[in-house]
Amino acid sequence: MLSILNITPKIMDQLPKPPANFTNEEIKIWKETGTHLIQKGLLKENNIKVLESLTYWEFQKSKTLNNLNGELTEDQQDLLRGGRLNLHSSVLLSHYKAIQNEINELRSGLGLKPESPQYISNTPLIPDEAYQHLPKLLNDCCIPIKDQRQKDTFLLYSLPVLAFHLSGVRFEHAEGIFSPAMKSFILSPNGTVGKFARKSGDLAAVLEEQILKGNTEFKPPVMLPSSDVTSVIKSVAANRGKVLLFDEKHYVPGNNKNQHGKLYRQLVGKSFKEKPVALPKENDETIVIKPTMCMSVCGSIDDLQGIVEMFEEQYLDNFLFYLHDQTPDWESVRPTSGTKQFLENIDVLSGQMFQLFEMCEQQENSLLVELEDPHWQMIDDTFREKTAIIEELGLMQQLHGMLRNSSIYVVKIAVLFRMMRLAEEGTVIENMKHIKTQDEDLIASLWLIDTLMKHAIRIYQNLPVMKENVRGDRYHRFYNVLPIIFDTSQALEVASRISIPSRTANRYLSTFLESNFLNKLRKGVYYKREV
Repeated sequence: MLSILNITPKIMDQLPKPPANFTNEEIKIWKETGTHLIQKGLLKENNIKVLESLTYWEFQKSKTLNNLNGELTEDQQDLLRGGRLNLHSSVLLSHYKAIQNEINELRSGLGLKPESPQYISNTPLIPDEAYQHLPKLLNDCCIPIKDQRQKDTFLLYSLPVLAFHLSGVRFEHAEGIFSPAMKSFILSPNGTVGKFARKSGDLAAVLEEQILKGNTEFKPPVMLPSSDVTSVIKSVAANRGKVLLFDEKHYVPGNNKNQHGKLYRQLVGKSFKEKPVALPKENDETIVIKPTMCMSVCGSIDDLQGIVEMFEEQYLDNFLFYLHDQTPDWESVRPTSGTKQFLENIDVLSGQMFQLFEMCEQQENSLLVELEDPHWQMIDDTFREKTAIIEELGLMQQLHGMLRNSSIYVVKIAVLFRMMRLAEEGTVIENMKHIKTQDEDLIASLWLIDTLMKHAIRIYQNLPVMKENVRGDRYHRFYNVLPIIFDTSQALEVASRISIPSRTANRYLSTFLESNFLNKLRKGVYYKREV
């Protein structure tokens, strides 16, 4: 017993002084983390070095976050000597991801939980060019919304609601024939959406009213929350596979081992390509339908992790994602000229969408919306570039599924916008068999998809359960944790933190230069290339 006590590391109740070479920021991290460990009884004599390494990597992460916000640190400015450096997001995100892996392993060694995924505050906004090319009535709804994040989330939440009105509309893609049905997913710190996004559900108000009056073939309800899985399945079966799921707070439906949970996952996945699903009816009978579900849902990163654990990563490919870290303050309920105009515009667009719905329903055959050759070329050029970025980032194969589905979504959005413009122009589509998209439809759609793909990449970078293991190869591990600009001494410091000898690190640096992974700014100073 005495021998065991003698080799048991002593639990410390006081924090040692930080290393003499630490900066003020590192000292702050050292004190905060060390105090936390003492409070939990986890600081021991034999893990002081681990605390030192954790402090180092946390400091490196804070500098990377500054870079992601477009800011250079003082030491980076000193290395540049007044020069300029392109802060490529793809390079920085790979670096951020590698550092987070180091941090989580060290935290585990100290008895701490891995850090929860962090929101990166500079997720891009949907650019003005997208709004300028929206259908007029939809843009009219967006104009009164002054907060840019709320405007973006309203637009993204509106798309599935609007697309739900387009019965019998189809388009061709290399992957098959599709409807414009869409699924949007907004990720925020508290897992909810603001008042404007909530009101996007009212874009289906006139359609809902007509359904309740029995003036359509639909059986109510067709718009319902995803949490009521039993009602969702019944509504899908009763309405030829069509249903609109609209949530203000995402709810993970059931359990994948539960029969309804399995059916829900099938419905969401199969509806993207309208593949048949067998649904239960009364008296143990089944009905086979091709679902065309539209979904506007929201949640937090934690919610998303739960979904991945339950439904697996491929489930995420079905959605358009928008990520932000804006925690809403109290939103005044006082009516203003802006809110009045917004509600009036919602009512007008809702009425127009019902008229479009009626015209689509009266079509004897599906209405095919086609793209001109220059429009397909615009899409190919865009996605060729995105593919190169994803491959450079070294993201898991799953992200290629998102890329493929995004190439379908860009056409879905363009088709929706073309149909809305036809309604605005008063075009009668009865008995029309083919419609061509216009430049403005593709321009707006490509701007939207370009932004939303950047959000999807951020989400995958910040979802630990989906991260590939980058810790096996010392060569790649060393490259990934190097900052975007550094000198030889900083590179050797990084190498020492991951137990790579100086001679090996110098050899790796030479190889990085020869392979065009690095550029030399001057003797002993390097920066990472966007390969």
